[in-house]
Amino acid sequence: MPSSSSVPSVFPVPSAPSTIPSWRDLRLPAGRLYVFGYGSLIWRPGFQHLWSRPARAFGWRRDLCLISTHYRGTPDTPGLVCGLDNGGSCLGFVFCVATENRERVIRYLWKREMITDAYRPIVARCDLLKQKKTDSKPRRNGKSVRALTFVVRHDHPQYGGNLSQAQRLKMLQQGQGSGGTSRDYLERTCASLDGVGVRCPRLHGWLEQLNQQSLKRKI
Repeated sequence: MPSSSSVPSVFPVPSAPSTIPSWRDLRLPAGRLYVFGYGSLIWRPGFQHLWSRPARAFGWRRDLCLISTHYRGTPDTPGLVCGLDNGGSCLGFVFCVATENRERVIRYLWKREMITDAYRPIVARCDLLKQKKTDSKPRRNGKSVRALTFVVRHDHPQYGGNLSQAQRLKMLQQGQGSGGTSRDYLERTCASLDGVGVRCPRLHGWLEQLNQQSLKRKI
């Protein structure tokens, strides 16, 4: 019987055609496009934008709940990255895209985020935040926008929200893909949030556990 820390030796990657609707079916608000980033988009958006602001999305929480088989892992040695899961709220960043660039950016995001259809694109309400000082926590500035973002699918084989703590830590340790390691992903996301006075207890907790395990191996 496998231990609680074991992970699949070869992780299944879906080969069935996408069942996710086209971005044209999302009915995004006309004009400028708003995109909510909560993981790698925070520190590597990869698209041209007019500005970015700290923001809070409602109804979703950030967690290390998506098994990565491409960017931060492989099917043989899967890694772990963030997804938006049901409930709560999430502090991240909203990016504002000029109207003339919206379709180009949407197509880019679809190619980047929907590589295995493990996410579901939605339009989420986000409150924009502001900071008076670089060392102060972001505060609501009174403006809300409807932003495109991507939430994890519970019906997808790459959903990792039901994995044990030991399984997640193992994936964080071993994961390495075309975009780098799972550990680097976690460290960069935490550092980006720290830079605007935001501490994500879930992510920082995983990083602390990962660092503790690294220290134990060195002793």
